Amino acid sequence: KAGVDNKDSVEKSLGRPSLAAQWTDSRWYYVTRRTKQLAFKDPKPEMQSVLIVDFDAKGNVTKVGKRGLELAANISPNGNVTPTLGKKRSFWNAVFGNIGRVGSGPAQGPGNQDNTGGPNGS
Repeated sequence: KAGVDNKDSVEKSLGRPSLAAQWTDSRWYYVTRRTKQLAFKDPKPEMQSVLIVDFDAKGNVTKVGKRGLELAANISPNGNVTPTLGKKRSFWNAVFGNIGRVGSGPAQGPGNQDNTGGPNGS
């Protein structure tokens, strides 16, 4: 309960959280999910409950929220392809696409035959 409980009392009553916020320890998630599977079909979620507990810097509960199945997303990984935003390039375009672009400027370094002065261009 907000304003009454702290991290220790939440952990004693609910146990360790299912997930914790990635960059801070101020948010804990308790996830419960029930699925149903018929024969060889993929399992389908019947019920999901996510309890979100926020803490302040001292470890006291500041807010408690609850979410259900309405926010669950069905994702389908694509086996051999990682989809990206941007330009679609063919294999050959990826292999030969940079020819003429890389290293086309004047040579820089100790082998420079430029004779423009010292090593710093002075």
